[in-house]
Amino acid sequence: PGEKEDEKVDPEEYIIHWRGESEMGYSNQFRTLEFMGALSAVSKSADDLPLKFTSALTYHYQEGDPDWLANNFENALQFMSLDDSSNIILSNVKDELVKATSRCGLVRKLYQ
Repeated sequence: PGEKEDEKVDPEEYIIHWRGESEMGYSNQFRTLEFMGALSAVSKSADDLPLKFTSALTYHYQEGDPDWLANNFENALQFMSLDDSSNIILSNVKDELVKATSRCGLVRKLYQ
């Protein structure tokens, strides 16, 4: 009792909600880089974590909408997944992801 069984991470286990851009193109390109840097600061195995970020939203174009609007909308909320074949244990990774989220200024919230 009191001990959790180790679980393997399922794809799309986490959802990351990024902060909005104050100016078009200001932070979008740096989001994953900053998060991986924050993860490296709190984890010895950050370079070995096979993280993948994919859009969680789909933008439906309306006539006259600029292309950048879809990119901003679709990438505001992303699935963050780990490769199943990596044998990473969920209980080991979760704390590191939470710590990295608190260090990363471009992340609004991390959901599991």
